[in-house]
Amino acid sequence: MNSLCSSWRWMILLSKASLSFFALGLFKAMGVFIPYLVDDLGASVAAIGTATGIYGSLCSVLAPLASALTPYGPRRLVIIGGAVMAIGTMGAAASTNSLHLTLWLALSSTGGSFVNVSAFKPLMDYFPESFATVNGISFAAGTVGMMALPPIAEWLIGLYGWRAALFLLGTATFNVCVFGALLRPCSAKSCSSTRYQKLHHEDEVSAAEKVRDDDGAVGAISRKCEACNGFLLERFDPKMFITEPRFSLFQLPSFVMGAVYSGWQLFLVPHSVALGYDSQTSSFLSTFGGLGSLVGRLTSGFLTDRDLIKPMDLFILACLLCGVSCLIDPLAVSSLPALAGLATAVGLAIGYTYPLTFVITRDLVGEDERQMAALGWLYLFAGAGQIFGGTISGWTYDVTSDYEIVFMMYGGLSLLVIPVMLAIRFTGVCCPT
Repeated sequence: MNSLCSSWRWMILLSKASLSFFALGLFKAMGVFIPYLVDDLGASVAAIGTATGIYGSLCSVLAPLASALTPYGPRRLVIIGGAVMAIGTMGAAASTNSLHLTLWLALSSTGGSFVNVSAFKPLMDYFPESFATVNGISFAAGTVGMMALPPIAEWLIGLYGWRAALFLLGTATFNVCVFGALLRPCSAKSCSSTRYQKLHHEDEVSAAEKVRDDDGAVGAISRKCEACNGFLLERFDPKMFITEPRFSLFQLPSFVMGAVYSGWQLFLVPHSVALGYDSQTSSFLSTFGGLGSLVGRLTSGFLTDRDLIKPMDLFILACLLCGVSCLIDPLAVSSLPALAGLATAVGLAIGYTYPLTFVITRDLVGEDERQMAALGWLYLFAGAGQIFGGTISGWTYDVTSDYEIVFMMYGGLSLLVIPVMLAIRFTGVCCPT
């Protein structure tokens, strides 16, 4: 890496951390608006929940598309995505019914997909040896956003009402475009990827031209279709699921831990309220969980980049911590300090697992040209798990009317991940090729 790239790398980290702050913070702040949206739009909780659910999940569903477009320039995509995020959020402030709200939030989430996925490429280029550390730091900034923006949203609603508050958050989202402009490509990386191409012999060129002339219109259409098919296969790289079986198997832990992450985030406070604690006291459990998550995200890369522990081993230990903490939840229901301790432990475990999924994916794929496609698929499976987590948690509570069973389910799912991760881990040791 040349000196210019070396000096600019900290601006890349600042940019990625700021993008995580806005992306994750806005998603968390949207929950503050739900009661106001239900009352003012005259919609059901289910309709508003669907709209906010699409807002949180569509960005993951579109991640493979965003990763396929990354070769056109991460900076360009983040600036465009940031503008789309801001316009969608501002448009949602003018919604008159739940359908309008859903469409505007879907637009905003589409922009968020380009922001979240594309920003990984510069981070990997500028920090090839310490990606785990800077990736954890950037996600830690997202945790700060999740703790900071909801109170700001509540404060703005109290001053101006929910429409003006949401509009102001939308205008603030244009800052994503500013931070996206900092994502300039690393010149050393660009130069190193330059390759000379062999010139075809005149006879070969003339023969190829003759074949094209003889094919006619049908041949031209066939070649266009083949070129389009080749382009899609190259960009989305579905062959990865065949050529990289360990990566394919890792999508199961990604899905399951995405479900645990989503369900635990959604039902931590309702669980405490159901035990008889008031809402203000229960909300402190989110603070303890957020602090644990912040510590996990800040330290995960430090531990793995310095070879103190392998990323997969830390992931397995975090799943064990999450599983045990959730399984013993029924033993802590009578003590608020015990619940706070468990919330901190689970938050710490999730703080480790979420950023480590990206590090492990990068290690499993290996080849630079396939990493962005792999991250796109990872986002898709983890996002699907988050949708599944909210659904299965709500269904389990409806059937049992007991949040302890729901949390024990999180523990069981976390422990089920461990044998899968051990299989991936030891397969890599025994058969590294």
